Amino acid sequence: RRGGGGESEGSVYVPKLPQDVSNEIAALLRYNRLTIEEGFQEFDSDGDGAVSLNDLFSSAKEFGIQASNEDLVTWFEATCQSETSPSGVTPSEWKRTLEGADADRVLMSIGLLPSTEEETSFNLRKDASPTVTANNEVGEVGSALTAWIKVRPPTL
Repeated sequence: RRGGGGESEGSVYVPKLPQDVSNEIAALLRYNRLTIEEGFQEFDSDGDGAVSLNDLFSSAKEFGIQASNEDLVTWFEATCQSETSPSGVTPSEWKRTLEGADADRVLMSIGLLPSTEEETSFNLRKDASPTVTANNEVGEVGSALTAWIKVRPPTL
């Protein structure tokens, strides 16, 4: 287990590169069947139109993203390059960063392979939507992904 302070005693933590954090966020979105735009809304927890560092920290904790606070700060600084929005990552910066991410690599590394009914590629789809049953149940998943599931009531 890497990141987030969950290292075992005696282990050495290797910092993640910003691309690694992008890959994990993209995998999280793909696994939850969220578009990049929907993912932005989920991470913008205060709804102010930008993903602030506080939004990123709280979302990373909520979703169980395996990255240290230092990794998240590095990702944030690499992603938030807009002088016009110093309060955080804008929707266009979020999209630019995550469109180039490799969700496939993360999902495959934890043993989650596409089913025959799903796409053979894990690239983020623009038409993806969360899948939740009528009684808010989600199918069984591996323990490594349990924290990634954010169950929302189905829209009517």
